[in-house]
Parts: sequence; structure tokens; C-alpha cells
Amino acid sequence: MEAKGTLPKTMKALVAYSATDYRLETDYPVPACGPDDLLIRTEGCGICAGDLKCQHGAAMFWGDDTQPAWVKPPFIPGHEFIGKVVWAGENVSGYALGERIAVDQIAPCGACRFCKDGHYWMCQPHEIYGFFHDFCGGMAEYVRIPTGRSVIHRVPQDMPLEAALLIEPYACSKHCVDRADIGCEDVVVLSGAGTLGLGMVTYAKLRSPKKLIVLDMLDERLEKCTALYATRCGAARGLIVDGSVSSGAASQLLCWEDGVLFPYPDKEEGGDVFARSQRSRTLSALGPQDLSGTGEVLIPEVGASIATLQSARRFYPVEWMNYLCEQPLQQFGVYDADHNYFVRLPTEWQDNMTVSAQSESDWQIRSKEDNSLLCAVRVADRAAANGTYTQAAQLAEKKVLVYFGESCTAVQANLIRRGVAVLG
Repeated sequence: MEAKGTLPKTMKALVAYSATDYRLETDYPVPACGPDDLLIRTEGCGICAGDLKCQHGAAMFWGDDTQPAWVKPPFIPGHEFIGKVVWAGENVSGYALGERIAVDQIAPCGACRFCKDGHYWMCQPHEIYGFFHDFCGGMAEYVRIPTGRSVIHRVPQDMPLEAALLIEPYACSKHCVDRADIGCEDVVVLSGAGTLGLGMVTYAKLRSPKKLIVLDMLDERLEKCTALYATRCGAARGLIVDGSVSSGAASQLLCWEDGVLFPYPDKEEGGDVFARSQRSRTLSALGPQDLSGTGEVLIPEVGASIATLQSARRFYPVEWMNYLCEQPLQQFGVYDADHNYFVRLPTEWQDNMTVSAQSESDWQIRSKEDNSLLCAVRVADRAAANGTYTQAAQLAEKKVLVYFGESCTAVQANLIRRGVAVLG
């Protein structure tokens, strides 16, 4: 068999000569190809965090006083690349000119114990495309692919470039989830929602974990998690995103499921209920509960109603932790499930109050100690006169009114007034 295709002599390439010497070469020699090699013309190449750390001179790549250098310059960075075959050596079969391919970042040696037992990604020499002179990467016009040292994958011709460039990083995400062996009863905590983290979210959700918790400091990443999770199929599951203290998306519950109640649902068809991150931010104090004070974040569960006029009249106590302040605070309120609104209450009332329904639209909170009226809440027609009540929220054609008893302080009344939220 003869070699096929055209083997160019020079190319444009980004070449790393040292940690402080990265150059754009416009007439760099194309890697010498042998009978077992493929040469591809690069379509695109992603930039990995590893590429950036290497370019910034990290010791794990270039060594320091305690460890030797791992990289072997001069090399061309970039391991997240795809391209089309333009040349094939005489020993290579099964690949046509113009065929689109991608490769695993690791170039397995085939001889170490890891390669021999099928765990090639743990290859002991651990040579990787984009960090070694013999395995130059995709930040160049052409890339040499030694077939005997490469795990090659065909890429559909009609796959958009933006999607094709995610094949390598998302394969890493899938590998991580597969190693974790996630099941339907597992609570999964994923720290970091960058490219690999988002890939793990999309794949982990297919395993239907009992809970999926995502941690990140950036709002836009958490919002992306919300969108990705909302498109999933299968039974309703819970997702919590937990951001920084300054983040408006911190500790927001994004899904509710049967048997789980949270006071800010955004109802959709099919039984899944999601709170959109933008809307959640208007009720930023609402977050998952930490009733034990251990830092473990739990979704509030529906308990028995604390007041019942009739079977259709449903009130629920809701407790949560507000993670949006420097010192997380336990907070408390009551959810009126019939009219779908929520009233935040002073936490000191929690164990010292009774709730009783006066009618289908009125309920009262009284002190256990002396039965004094703390406050009363009423749902009235929009045209109804407020009288001694204060309007706290608008509920479609009705309004939520609150009356503060003599036992309610001005500070408490202000908290309640600000803490009434319509959830529909």
C-alpha cells in the first residue's frame, strides 16, 4: 500500500519552547510522518485549563526544586482538537482522505501494566497530546497522529464544530461519572460547574440521582446548570445550586418533586416544577434548610399541616437557611398551599405560636404563652377596603392583607410585610 494524500512542508503553529517562551511560528515544519501515521488538517482546538496552567508556568508541568519537568519542549499545545485526514502512511488502512477524526488526549504506550489490563488512561509514561514534542497538539494547522499510540474516534461530518470540540472534554466528564457509579438513591455533590462540571451535570442527570447538588462561585454557571437540568427526562428529582455569599443564586432550590415542598415553585407540565434562577433571585432569602446546624443542606419535606379548617385547607411550616449573608441564618415562615403565597415570620415565633384558620381566606397566628394575637392574614378581593389590614402582596384578582396584633413589634411587622411573597 502506498501513502495517500498530500504531506505539506510547513505550517502556522503556536510553539512552546519554555514556560516563558510561547511563539506563533508562521513557517514551522510539519511533523515528520511515517508509515503508521495519519496527518490531519486542524478544524479547531479547545483551550483547556491545563493549557493555561502550563502557559502560566505551573510546576506540575515545568518542574521546580522538588519535582522534575513533565513536559518535553518544543511542543505545540492543545489536546481538544478535531481535524480532517489529509495524508495516511502506507501501513494505515480504514481511514479515507477528508474523514473527520478526534483522538483521546492520552497517548497510551501499550506496554505498561495499566495499558495491558485495559486501563490505558492510567498509562505510566502518561504522554499526552499538546505537551510533548513527539505528540504535538492542535494549536497548529496540521497534527501528526501516530496510529499505534493513539485512540482515534470518527466524528460525524455534519456535527457542528462547536459541538465537535466538546467531544474530548465531555468524554472526560462521562468517564468521571462512570467511575463514580451513580445510582438512583445517591446524593451527588459536584464542586465546580465549568466545562467539565457542566458535562457531568448533563450525564449525571441521566443516572437519576436522588439529589444532585452543584457548587460554584459564578452566577452564569449556576444558571447554565438550571437550564441543563430542566431539559432532562425521567422522574422528577431535586437540584440545588450553591453559590458564594455575594451571589444572588446562592442556595436556590431549582426543582421540586412529589413529597417535597419549597415555597417558590414555577409550575410546568409533566409534574416537574422548576424555579427559574432569575425569578428565584427576587426571593433570595429562600434556600434549602440546615436545621441541624452541621452545614448539611437538605430540601424541606412536607410535614403534617399546622392548621386545618377542612381537609382542603393546607398550611405548611417552612424552615430554611439563608446563605446570602456572611453568617448564615435559620429562617422560618408559613406557606398557604390553597392560595399559593408565603409569609415569612420571625424565627423567635417558631416554637411559641399556634396557627388557626378562621375561614377559607383568613388565618391567625397567636402566642402560645398568653393567646395574644401576633398577626392575622387575609386574602380579599382587589376592591375590598383594607381597614386595619396592610396590603402586603397582589394575588391575581385578589390581595394578601396582614393585620399586626399588639404583641407584634414594629421590627417584626416590617419583616412580615417585606416577607410576603406570591408564588403563583
